[in-house]
Formats: sequence, structure tokens, C-alpha cells
Amino acid sequence: MCKDENMIPVRGQVALLEPLKNSSIFLDNELPLYIVPRKDATIIGGTYEEGITEEVTVPSSIERLLENAYKAFPKLKEQKVLW
Repeated sequence: MCKDENMIPVRGQVALLEPLKNSSIFLDNELPLYIVPRKDATIIGGTYEEGITEEVTVPSSIERLLENAYKAFPKLKEQKVLW
């Protein structure tokens, strides 16, 4: 990017669940995990993969995201996974 050799690529992945009503943003840097409710979906994220240039979804990373989210909020298991 901009031919800056000091920059490194970082890939982040997310899962989308059905929208939740009356919920707020959650962030836990230790897991890592973040949950962001939107009207159309609930975003589950928390990956940070340095040096990855491929733009592909890794199922094992998504499974880990969901496991962390379910541990923090077991009720999320009731939500359908959209992506």
C-alpha cells in the first residue's frame, strides 16, 4: 500500500448473526471479541491476523469467534448464523 515497506497486511474476520433487540456494543480485548448489534445483523468479530494477504474466510477462525461469543453470551446460540 503506497509502497510503504513498514506497513504490514492484517486480516480480520467476522461472523454475522440475526439481529438482536435491545443490545449494546460489547468489547473484550482479552479474548479478543467484539459484538456490534445493527438493525440487519449482529456482527461478531475479534480476529487480527498479521501478514495475511489472502481475502478468504477461514471456517476455523469463524468457529472460534462464535465459541468466544457463546461463552460470553450463551443466549447468542439462539440467533441464526447469517454468514
